[in-house]
Amino acid sequence: MLIATGKVTEVGQEPLNGKATTHYTGELSADEIASMAGKGVTQEQLDQVKQKLATAGLTSERIDVWVDADQLVVQRTETGNTKAGAFKATVLYSDYGTPVTAPAPDASDTVELAELAKLGKGGATS
Repeated sequence: MLIATGKVTEVGQEPLNGKATTHYTGELSADEIASMAGKGVTQEQLDQVKQKLATAGLTSERIDVWVDADQLVVQRTETGNTKAGAFKATVLYSDYGTPVTAPAPDASDTVELAELAKLGKGGATS
């Protein structure tokens, strides 16, 4: 997504988790985020994504990625601000190609996106 916008800057070479990586960074607007997330969805679904981002108050997001010599992402960090406050999400990637099985979480351990949006408006969930 970041590379496709052309708004990427190479930060430099950095060791990460024992691997040599190249660090890239860029900032995307909410419209760019929605458009990239909207690949393969209907216009109505894309409009819903844009509305959810607007409701959350997300105007832009900084994305940093670290890529190894095989052009595989080793880490991705996303930061931004919403009406509910600042956020930072980091994902580490490893073991590409390894088969994985994971059970679905119990319903009590999940929440709908609409419920999270309510929290940003000062609402509460039970």
